[in-house]
Amino acid sequence: SGHFVIYSKLFGKLPEKLCSKTATKDKGGFLMHNDDDFVQSYEYIINRIKVALGGYVAEEVVFGNDNRTVGASEDLRHATMLASRIVREYGMDDYINVSTYYTESQNCGFGHIVKEFDDTKINDKIKSILLECYLDVKDTFKEGSEWRKMLKKSSLYLCEHSIMPKKKMKEIYESVPKSVRELPDKTSYYRTKIEEL
Repeated sequence: SGHFVIYSKLFGKLPEKLCSKTATKDKGGFLMHNDDDFVQSYEYIINRIKVALGGYVAEEVVFGNDNRTVGASEDLRHATMLASRIVREYGMDDYINVSTYYTESQNCGFGHIVKEFDDTKINDKIKSILLECYLDVKDTFKEGSEWRKMLKKSSLYLCEHSIMPKKKMKEIYESVPKSVRELPDKTSYYRTKIEEL
């Protein structure tokens, strides 16, 4: 349910599939839409980190720290990998001196990429990205928010049913007021920026 709410909030659409491992252990869980729908921007990757953290944070908000389950371990790994790629692989960070490194020198076509001797700044930046995403997701589920109400409705449904059909997803998503779920139109963002150049 946490993944479902965050995904719908950030991307304005429903996931391909939503299954509960609580109701049925042999089903796969949440499945996003194809990445081809979106430009692979910094914002997009940050949103994917938030979606990955959605279940983890939802468990903390609903059950408390002492009663969270180990179910979020793969999601935490995925979120950490994405944050690491932002800094180390994609060069999408203000710490550009070392945007990419590998455990061994590798030929990149123009010479070798050299590993930093001290990873502290890089690791601190990765942690800061994860913390910022975590806090944003936690704020989404704050007491009284429309998204928290959506979390409750979807969680209650998935307690009783192993799969949520698209029709039910749509009904629950549309219970959030349109003014709250409306996203800015960014379809022509890059073209507009070029024209403004």
